[in-house]
Amino acid sequence: MTKGVELSFLSEPIEFLKTEMSLSYQHTENRRKDSIANFDTITVGYSPKILAYGKIGWSSGKYSLAFTLNFVDQMESNWDVKTNSRESDKVPAYTNVGFNVHAENLWEKGMYVNFRISNLLNQKIRYVSGQDEFTNRGFIGEPITFYATTGLKF
Repeated sequence: MTKGVELSFLSEPIEFLKTEMSLSYQHTENRRKDSIANFDTITVGYSPKILAYGKIGWSSGKYSLAFTLNFVDQMESNWDVKTNSRESDKVPAYTNVGFNVHAENLWEKGMYVNFRISNLLNQKIRYVSGQDEFTNRGFIGEPITFYATTGLKF
């Protein structure tokens, strides 16, 4: 069973500037009963206690830019009842900062261009993995990544 709270805040302090913030806290209890393991004392896998999101964005006419921040708290992997242990190691908390620039109607109506940088600070990100001898420390997340897209809205 999961209990938690989420707080969100949206503000537009001046005409072209928008800020968004969200914070979630959750506590999950394992109510599973098993004769091998005492599950009520085992932290549930894939269940971070804290998640946070933030965004500050500016837009004017056909141009916009934004910084984003995502925080994910540390997580455990699932509990394996056959081995009476975790499937893999706990992964540490991480923060992913991003940057985005967007332009619309540049050369003709409906055409857009977007440039995004993910993991701007090039943080080491690990995702919880399953039972695998090669990924017991977690799957490795993307390093700093650049995306450029263009398209036509119709």
